[in-house]
Formats: sequence, structure tokens, C-alpha cells
Amino acid sequence: MTKAIEVRLGERTYAVFIGDEELSRLGERTVDAGLPASAVIITDSNVAGLYLLTTRRALEAAGVRSVTVVTPAGESQKSLRRFNAILTEMLRKGVGRDWFVVALGGGVIGDLAGFVAATYMRGLPYVQVPTTLLAQVDSSVGGKVGIDHRLGKNLVGAFHQPRLVCADVRSLSTLPAREVVSGLGEVVKYGLIEEGLLELVEENVDALLAVSPEKMLEVAQRCVRTKAEIIEADERESGRRMVLNLGHTIAHGLEAATRYSKLRHGEAVLAGIAAETWIAVNRGTAESALLDRVTLLLGKLPLTIDLAHLRMRDILKPLRLDKKNRGGNVRFALPRKIGDVVIVDDVSEQEIISSIEFLRTLFR
Repeated sequence: MTKAIEVRLGERTYAVFIGDEELSRLGERTVDAGLPASAVIITDSNVAGLYLLTTRRALEAAGVRSVTVVTPAGESQKSLRRFNAILTEMLRKGVGRDWFVVALGGGVIGDLAGFVAATYMRGLPYVQVPTTLLAQVDSSVGGKVGIDHRLGKNLVGAFHQPRLVCADVRSLSTLPAREVVSGLGEVVKYGLIEEGLLELVEENVDALLAVSPEKMLEVAQRCVRTKAEIIEADERESGRRMVLNLGHTIAHGLEAATRYSKLRHGEAVLAGIAAETWIAVNRGTAESALLDRVTLLLGKLPLTIDLAHLRMRDILKPLRLDKKNRGGNVRFALPRKIGDVVIVDDVSEQEIISSIEFLRTLFR
């Protein structure tokens, strides 16, 4: 059931393997990719108990020795403090420039370990081994790595493409229900970018929530194929790739306002998609039927978002520091219709405030 999708970036081209036995094949994949014979596995305390032993055995079977660095779990670990702690542990364990990094976990570990790989001893190759739906359909592909700053999300980072991505859909069976819903946030985003995918999600909500391997495999492959095509056209996010920020501008404001502790990233993205679709409809650039479709789908998900306690200024402040901004203007990716997302930088503060008020009504 494995599907290999190439991200074609010249000499930095790499394969994304999505299947149901990819974790056990990790060692042979790294050897085939020409990676070194020594690896440092960076993972978190949740994932370590589930997949660390299997990962080490897969590497050892292919003649790759490994050491591990285990961090606490959670978005709060995408910090300068944790980044420095990982570097220190790697130095003490003798990790050299002839090693590679294995990012074993969800989006947080992928971003954090990828940033470590981008900077440690001026850069190491790395492999993404995503274990969550969100990471498998989105964050493990594309080379965006980084950490958060207290003033905003992902403000410290780099573009550093992996040498390989190995996504094993069997790992999704151990996800808590909330993490599955969070992953669907990115899936819905791709459903608005690519024609046909949203219908697949709408028709198979129950199967996706039940983590059907067949449906998860189909959805992951379609999302990755769409993202690969976009990245090939615009690796550094100077044009077409900006559409992947759909839902993320409002989402980052919500996450920062909750200090990254109350919302999963994908939950915030789902709210952001609803808010940004509302902005598009309110402007007259999208039909109200599109917003109805989005809110109907969100209503089918076990999604609880409490915005009542959030102060508007705490949501707005991080938006002004968003790395996508140009000339002091907040940039948005707004949907006009399925398969048509445009970039705008003239959304007023009042429009943003009104969209948040819409969310308060939607989720109360």
C-alpha cells in the first residue's frame, strides 16, 4: 500500500513514502537515500514509548547506529530553551557532521528537530518520520522548520528540506481523538485548495474520525501530492506557496492568545478557515454557500473551541508580527471558491475583529 511521491527540487529532490509498513523500512530507506551510518533520533516523551524501539531496530537492521534525545511533549517545547538543550545533549553525545537527524513525532518535533538539523554544526541532513495526521499530510513536507518566540509562532526558523519522509499510517491508530481532529484541520485546508478533496472528506467524516487506514492513506497521499506540486513551483514562499497559509493567519493569533496551551494547531486552523472564509464572504469575493459548507463540516467534528475568555488585543497583537506580512500589512490567503485561493494584504482590523466575533458565535 506504499505510495512514493517525489518533491522535485533539483539536487534536493526527495521522496515522501506513505504506507502501512514504513516505520519498519526506515533503515533501508535511509541507506537507499545515501545517508550516513550514524543517526540521532529526536522525539518526545509520548512518541518514545510507542515507536522509539521500533525505529532504532529498523535503523540497526540496516547497519545504522543511533542515539536518542527525548523531549517533553507539547507546543511549548518549540522554544529557544528546548532548542539549546537539544544542541547541548547532542554535543555531549558526540554527534558529528557525519551524522543525520531523525525527526520522530508530530508537527512540533518535525519543526524543532528540523531546525536543529538546519543549524547544528552548520547543518545536518535529516529525515522526517511523522506519526500524527497533521504531520503526515502537511508539516513533514516542504522544509519549513523552526521554533516559536514569545511574541509569535514560528518567528525563528529556516527552510531546510528533508532528505526523506517516511509516513506510516499505522501510527495514526494510537492518536487520541483530539489529535485526529487537529490533523483534519490541515486536510480541510487542502480541501479548499484542491478540487475534489473536500468532497472526499465530507463523504467519509466518520471513517476518518475512526482512523480508517484506507481512507487515511488516500487523504494523506492527496494532500502530499498537492503540497509537493505547490512547493516545486515556489519553494521559498514568494508566490504560489502562500495559499498554504489559508486559515493560518487567524489561527496563529488564536494560538498565541492562548499561549499555545489550550488549542491544538489544527483546531486553530479549523477556526481560522471558518473566520477567513467569513471575511471572503463578507467582502463579496466568495459565495455564502462556501461558508455554509465549511461550517457544516466543522459541525460534524467533535470540536470544542472556547474563545469567550480570549481578549481581542491578545489575538490581534501577534498578527502584526506575522512573518508573512509585507510593508506592515497583514497578509491573508482567502478562498474565493474550491480550488481558488488568493493572497490579499488589505484586510482591515475591523474585518479581523468581526471574523473573531463570528467565531465566538459559531463555537459558543
